[in-house]
Amino acid sequence: MIGKRDEKRFSAPPLEERDVSGDVVFRFSLNCPPSPIDPERALEDFFRARIQDLLRIVGITCKGKRLFVDGFHFLNDPEVILPLWPGAETAAGTSSKDEIRDNKEG
Repeated sequence: MIGKRDEKRFSAPPLEERDVSGDVVFRFSLNCPPSPIDPERALEDFFRARIQDLLRIVGITCKGKRLFVDGFHFLNDPEVILPLWPGAETAAGTSSKDEIRDNKEG
């Protein structure tokens, strides 16, 4: 049961916080400085950020054992492994995408 003290805390948001259909609109501030976007790496940076966000709140397992994810690759180019965490080595033993590509080519 909600007490009088909590009524304001749990009351419906004002009308200006609802969209035209009446659904509540949530807004969150992004307290991060804008980073320069490299057009060559925009897609991989986008997915890297999403995977990092996911790994901050869930654990990945395989057959009940925890996996520690250090990189990822796109399905259309599985030989190019992209490091997930800047400066960290991947299981391939390299620390940057360029080194991985160099290993693949040479």
